[in-house]
Amino acid sequence: MILGLRPWVWSVAVVGLAACNVGTEQNDTGFADVPCHELQGDLTCQSLFGNRPYCSLCAEEHKGCVMQMPALVCQPDAMGSTTEPERTDESTGDDSSGGTTMALDSTGGSTGEPPCAAEGELDPGCMELDAARPFCMDAVCVGCEAAGGDAFCGELDALAPACDLVGGACVPCTAVGRPVCSDATPVCGAGGSCTVCSTHDQCPGSACHLGDDDPLLGYCFAPEEVVWIDADAPCPGQGSEESPRCSLQDVADEVSAGDSRVLRVLGGTPYAERAAFVGEMTVAIIGVGYPQITGKPGQQAATLLFDEGVTAYVDGVQLIDNPLTHGIMCNSSRMWIEDTHIRDNDGWGIFDFEPCTVDVQRTAIVGNEDGGLRMAGGQLYLANASVGLNGIGGNSTGLRLEDVEAHIVYSTIIGNDGNGSDSIECQSATGSLRNSIVMGADALSIELDCFPLVMQHNAMDAANFASGTNVEIDPYTEIYFDDPESGDFTLSAPPLSPFGGVALWVEGDPPTDADGTARPMGGTLGYAGVDQP
Repeated sequence: MILGLRPWVWSVAVVGLAACNVGTEQNDTGFADVPCHELQGDLTCQSLFGNRPYCSLCAEEHKGCVMQMPALVCQPDAMGSTTEPERTDESTGDDSSGGTTMALDSTGGSTGEPPCAAEGELDPGCMELDAARPFCMDAVCVGCEAAGGDAFCGELDALAPACDLVGGACVPCTAVGRPVCSDATPVCGAGGSCTVCSTHDQCPGSACHLGDDDPLLGYCFAPEEVVWIDADAPCPGQGSEESPRCSLQDVADEVSAGDSRVLRVLGGTPYAERAAFVGEMTVAIIGVGYPQITGKPGQQAATLLFDEGVTAYVDGVQLIDNPLTHGIMCNSSRMWIEDTHIRDNDGWGIFDFEPCTVDVQRTAIVGNEDGGLRMAGGQLYLANASVGLNGIGGNSTGLRLEDVEAHIVYSTIIGNDGNGSDSIECQSATGSLRNSIVMGADALSIELDCFPLVMQHNAMDAANFASGTNVEIDPYTEIYFDDPESGDFTLSAPPLSPFGGVALWVEGDPPTDADGTARPMGGTLGYAGVDQP
């Protein structure tokens, strides 16, 4: 209603206006400062503008009269009403009667739009008004960037954690060409949601916290925790990718208890060094270009030492040719070793004095003089791993398990040579041995004391254990494998081997073999050992 006019005066005005030609747009000089929604809504527009019959809250020209019916959010709340809304305070715009109030932008000015209601969420009215501004923030329709960008989208919808800077909507992280995911969910999953990391490759230039008891499980190491090392770089270097450090041992000596570090070790010139880590710390040694680390000449010390509470990740390196002792020594620590060769060391491939938790996957422990892997206490998980050609008689064997809970699956334990049982020796060991190949230099290569291990779906040379789902095979012969001396236990002629139709995959087993080939599932029997042709 025109403020100040009595109802009967307004009726006369309307009649007078209606008497005008309504077939074309009328002169817009009368009541120029009063929008249609403060008068009679559609009736005003139909009276004043024959070709603009609808009243819109969202239009400014022609008193808000438009040619087509506006979106619901732009339609006056009291359309067609002849009752003037009561205003409690026209100077503040307060409307206690429930009439429409214009939304204010961040500067306090009117946006020309009614306020939205679904605060901090996707608002249907905003969507209808403008799909590029679908969210309601401070009663104003905005796009996702104004609402808070990726952080806003991530909290609003886990399936659409990325802000489309052009379209204004929240979309899957796969729909944008920039990093979106971080912190506890640093990886953009195939479905478009952010998820935890589960491999080091998912943290480019860094590494992933993989251990079940790592308090940062699923996080990527922070960029500031990364040190790059290159034996061919000028010394000393700054530790960045552009200016790497030149000494692995020097960097290791600088890591203290309480630290968290990623050592990105570049291939090229072998590292004739050792690296010792002592104390409660988290360290990842990640090879780039498959570097060789040989131990320090003249020092009878393991190439890598993890002692007194270290959480250690070792990935993509070669620990070879230590002329005096072991490849890795572990004491009272936790290790996750992946895609690594531990080969031709004078001592054991892996050796511990104090109980450790050791997870070895897609790794070859080959040709170590004293034996493959020796554990005294703790837990062992061996999956898609090869333990072969270790020992030269004497006090040697492939696996020596003392007071250990061991779970061995899809592994190849072959050609080891000791003065007792060549493949596996046990003392108070428990756990399981499944889907694996066990064949020593001599038959009956699993010690009788290993009977507590639950053995299923193995190809083994131990006739005393080869019953039920286990298959008896002959002692080791190299003809079945491509290049065992270098740690390659790929099957050379799979159909001619006795390893097919033996293994049965169950939930929780690795879904692929050591080189990424999918394992048969659904009850279909596959190949035992590290290779599924």
